[in-house]
Amino acid sequence: MNLANLMTNGGTGFLGAGILVAVIEGLFHRGGRRAEAAAQLAEAAGRKADTVIADHELWREEAKEAYDNAKAECAACKKELKEAKDEHEAELSKLQREMAEIRDALNKRLDAIDEMLPYVQGMPEDKMAEIRAANRAARLAVWRG
Repeated sequence: MNLANLMTNGGTGFLGAGILVAVIEGLFHRGGRRAEAAAQLAEAAGRKADTVIADHELWREEAKEAYDNAKAECAACKKELKEAKDEHEAELSKLQREMAEIRDALNKRLDAIDEMLPYVQGMPEDKMAEIRAANRAARLAVWRG
């Protein structure tokens, strides 16, 4: 073997080894790109999941705030309604007492008129009958009321 053959054979060997290294590197580099793409995809999915979770938490906080506000407004309305009801009941009770007092006073007045009628002198009998009928109508109205 001479030097020229050695160099040719060595160059061919280096060339073959270079091609083999290039093919292997290409295969592994392609796999590396796939792995890198998968890692980027996983990272993007993770960011999206974080965004969805953050959005969910924000929505949940907003929903809780809206619920709490509605609940507070409902409590305020219930309080107002109770106060109005209590006020109405007090006013109704007062009016019922006043009506009872008016009925009692009217009954006393009617009793007094009935007691006085026989002692009124000079009043025509038809006028007395008219007053008695009016008293009976008034008593009936008081009794119904």
